[in-house]
Amino acid sequence: MKSTGSNVRFVAVSATVPNSADIATWLGKNSQTPDLPASEERFGEEFRPVKLQKFVYGYQSAGNDFMFDKTLDKMLPELIQKHSARKPMMIFCMTRAMCVSTAKVLAEKWKTLSEREKYWPSPNKPFSFKDKDLQATGACGVAFHHAGLDSIDRALVERLFLEGCLHVICCTSTLAVGVNLPTYLVIIKNTVTWADGLTKEYVDLEIMQMLGRAGRPQFDDTAIAVIMTKKENKMRYEKMISGTETLESCLHENLVEHMNAEIGLGTIKDVESAKSWLRSTFLYVRLKRNPTHYKLEQRGGSNDINRSLEEICEKNLNLLDQSSLILTNGSGLRCSELGDAMARYYIKFGTMQTILALEEKAKVPEVLLALSQAEEFKDIRFRAGEKGLYKELNKAVKYPVKVDLSNASHKTFILIQFEIGMVEFPAEAHLQKYKTTLVQDKSLVFQHCHRIIRCIIDCKLYFKDSFSVKSSLEVARCLRARVWENSPLQLRQMEGFGPASVKKLVNAGVRSLEMLERLEAHRIETIMSRNPPFGAKVMKAVRDIPKLRVLSHQISKFGNGQSPVKLNVRTEVGYLNDRVPGKSGGKTLFVNFLAERSDSLLIEFRRIP
Repeated sequence: MKSTGSNVRFVAVSATVPNSADIATWLGKNSQTPDLPASEERFGEEFRPVKLQKFVYGYQSAGNDFMFDKTLDKMLPELIQKHSARKPMMIFCMTRAMCVSTAKVLAEKWKTLSEREKYWPSPNKPFSFKDKDLQATGACGVAFHHAGLDSIDRALVERLFLEGCLHVICCTSTLAVGVNLPTYLVIIKNTVTWADGLTKEYVDLEIMQMLGRAGRPQFDDTAIAVIMTKKENKMRYEKMISGTETLESCLHENLVEHMNAEIGLGTIKDVESAKSWLRSTFLYVRLKRNPTHYKLEQRGGSNDINRSLEEICEKNLNLLDQSSLILTNGSGLRCSELGDAMARYYIKFGTMQTILALEEKAKVPEVLLALSQAEEFKDIRFRAGEKGLYKELNKAVKYPVKVDLSNASHKTFILIQFEIGMVEFPAEAHLQKYKTTLVQDKSLVFQHCHRIIRCIIDCKLYFKDSFSVKSSLEVARCLRARVWENSPLQLRQMEGFGPASVKKLVNAGVRSLEMLERLEAHRIETIMSRNPPFGAKVMKAVRDIPKLRVLSHQISKFGNGQSPVKLNVRTEVGYLNDRVPGKSGGKTLFVNFLAERSDSLLIEFRRIP
C-alpha cells in the first residue's frame, strides 16, 4: 500500500513490543511524508484499572506435549493454593478434551480436601447441565467451556461464573475473545495449542489476550496471571510479559521468495525499484539499529548499511535470474512462467530448485522423492528413538527407501506413503508411544504437499515433459484421494468406507469403484453385513463419483515424426479417483494437446461454464 502511494491510514496496536518507535519509523507519517515516523502513544501498567502481577513457571519437559500436559495437572493444585486466594479463576487448556480432563482432576482433588483446606467455596445454589461430566465437576465448583459444548450449557456456565456460583472454568483460548468473563486468577496451562492436526506455540497476542482476562475492576484492585511452560521457554515468556523482547524482522529469511512475488505483482520493475522496495521494509529499519542480528558487519554509517542492502538485493535478483525464475528485458524485470508458479503456490526457493532439478521423464517414485525433499518439510526430523518405527514402516510401503534412513526427506517420503497406502501402524507395544507424533507430522506434510505437487505439474508443463506431467498428475490424484492409483484402496473414497470395509469387498472380489458399481444393492449389503437401504445408498453414491473417458485415433503422420491427433471426447462426469459431490455429466471440455514426439501425448482438460 505504501509503494502505490495510497493514502491509507494505518493503526498498529501491540501489547508486547518494546521498540514501537521502530514500527512508527517503518510505517511513516503518511504517503506524502513517509520519511517522518508515525505518531506514537505509549500506555504503561499505570493505565490498568487493576494492577496485574505476572508469573512464569518452567517445568522439565516430559515426552510430547500431551505427556507434558499430564505433568502440569500434578502442579496445578499447588499454584492454585499459592495464588488464588479462594477467588474466581480461569485455566486455559490446549484442547477441548484437556478442558474436561483438567476439570475432572481439580474436582477430584477438591473432594479430598477438608472444608478449611478447599481452594474455593462450594456452589451456593443448585443447577442442572445436560452434559453429565459438566454436572459432576460443577457440583465441586469447577466447569469446563469450549466450542463443542452445548450452547445452553455454555451460557449457563458463563452465568453461574459471573454470579459466583462456579469458581473455576477450564477453557480453550477462544474464551479469551468475545466473551467478557473477568476473573482474579488466570493460569495458562501449557503454552501450546492444538491447531490443524498438530501442536504449536500460542502467538504472543493470544497469550496477552488470555492474561488480560485477569482483573475484576468492580471487585478487586489486584489480579494475578500465571504461565506454565517448559523450562527452556521460561526466559522467553518472562521477556514477553515484561515487554523487553525486541521485535526483529524475519524478512531476510525468505527475502528471495518475497522479491520474486513483488516482481510478479509489478511492485519491483527493475533493480532500482527493488532497492527502493527493500528500503521501505521493516528489515531496513532494524538493520540500521541492529546489523549484527542479521549477520551484517557494520563498518560505520548509514551508507554502509545501504551498500550492504544493495548487495543483498543484487544477490537475490541474481539467484532468481540464474534459476530462470525472472526475465530481464533491457533494464526491466518480470517473472517467467516458472517464477509465476513459485509465487502462485507460495513455494520456497530451495524447493523450487529441487523441482527444477527433477530429471526428465520422471516416474512416480522420483516425483514423490522430489516432493519429499521440499524445504517446507525441513522442520520434520527424526525424533529420539523414532527410527525403529520408520524402519518398520519402510518395509510396508510401496516404494521403500533403499538407503539408511538419515534425513528429513526420508521420513516425509515414508509418511506420505503410509497415508496413501493405508499402512497399518505396527502392533509392537514399544512403538505405540510414537503414534501421536506420527499423526502430527503426517498432518503437517499434507498441509503443504498439494500446492507443491501442483507447482511440479506446472513446471513440467512449461518444459513440455509430458511423461513427468503424467507421473506428477498421478501423484496429485493419489495425494488428494489418499489412495494409490488403480488399487483397491480407491474404495476408501466412499463415505464411511474404512480399512475393514475395503477388506470385506476385496475378499468378495470387488477391487475398484467400477466393480462396486456393477453390484446389486442386496449383494453389497450381504458383503458388508448391513441392512437395507445401505446398498441403495452405496449404489447412488458410487454412480455420483466422476469418471472420465477419452477416445483418440491418429488421422495422419508427418515425416518428421510429429503426429497430429484427432480427439473424440466423451465426458460422463469429472475426474477419476477424486471425490466430487453430485453429477456433472454432459459438460463440454476444452482439450489442449501437444505431440512433439510420436510417443508423447499430453492432454489437458479445462471445464467451461
